[in-house]
Amino acid sequence: MPAMSKGGGDKKFSGLELLRFLCAVTIVAWHYQNFFWLSGTANVAGYVREAQPLYLPLYVAYNWGNYAVEVFWTISGFIFFWKYAEAVRSGRTDAREFFVLRFSRLYPLHFLTFLAVAVMQWVYTAGHEAPFIFGFNDLRHFALNLFLASDWGFHKGLSFNGPVWSISVEILAYTTFFLVARRWRIGPRMLGGIIVALVLAKMAPVIKDITLCHLYFFVGGAVHMAVARPGARPGRAALLWTVAAAVLIAINWRTDGKVHTFALLAVSLALLFAFLALGNVVRGEKVRHAFGVLGNLTYSSYLLHFPLQLGTVIVMDRLGLDRAIFFSPWGLAAFMVGVFVVGQISFSLFEHPAQEWLRARMRRPRLAVEAQASALVSASNGSSTQA
Repeated sequence: MPAMSKGGGDKKFSGLELLRFLCAVTIVAWHYQNFFWLSGTANVAGYVREAQPLYLPLYVAYNWGNYAVEVFWTISGFIFFWKYAEAVRSGRTDAREFFVLRFSRLYPLHFLTFLAVAVMQWVYTAGHEAPFIFGFNDLRHFALNLFLASDWGFHKGLSFNGPVWSISVEILAYTTFFLVARRWRIGPRMLGGIIVALVLAKMAPVIKDITLCHLYFFVGGAVHMAVARPGARPGRAALLWTVAAAVLIAINWRTDGKVHTFALLAVSLALLFAFLALGNVVRGEKVRHAFGVLGNLTYSSYLLHFPLQLGTVIVMDRLGLDRAIFFSPWGLAAFMVGVFVVGQISFSLFEHPAQEWLRARMRRPRLAVEAQASALVSASNGSSTQA
């Protein structure tokens, strides 16, 4: 879920910033159900999914909001092929620089929210018979989360700040992308072969999440390759993939989920092309800037919404307040607005400053070496001229 840029986003593909934000809203709404969980299999009295506030307007988010993760992976693939494929291939972005860029963007907020959840789960468990939602909070999973490896196949289940699982597998997709892009210039045939191989690998019963992330990531790369060619028409592609998605969804429904992955891929492609077309239509700088601001809230809202939920239920339970308040549309509105307000504060006051601080210091040794080498070359040239 990398941001395209700070502030206004990129003019060419600004529609993707809005799509990223809407995916974040969808996932936060999907996890709203966490408020109604008490312990074990017990829920707040009267809870059924249909009882959640504004159920009809939020029907898709409440029932299928978890699948927005796949759309996120596809967007990431698009952005990485756009921003890094040629830079990595040419050597302008080497392994160290690539690591610095990713680490400085992802790790500070992950580390902060991970520690916050670890402390709050300890507090919550002291007054309840089980942790809140994500229960594998032992030393083993602490170590996995510390290295952002919570879903690499060494885990027993979701742990600590659970939503970070999708970031952990996306890191593996980043690594694969870098290795492939560094060695080869990725063309349509190679990319098609990679996607076919990943579709086949998806049928294996192991490393499902890792395989799926790679599949959506490289499909996103294929979308970039398609729209980057001269004369590309995202609007026409959006219509084509919308029809394909509708057909595949109907087949999926009639065959009890036998084409589940293909239907989701078609939906993801339709959304990407539709919002790319929207970005081409929107010309106003203020609107593009607004898209960029919303896009910058994506990562913060994704990592912060569970810690905010956990902190909220700790306070409510300690004060003896009834969680039935979350059946109210006002409870939903307060949570959703709160997540994104805190997300904006986090981005402005913590994430971006921490990112810049880390990049300045992690690059400093390399820049010093380059400066020293440049000085030696200059001195050598000066001596030759004088001679």
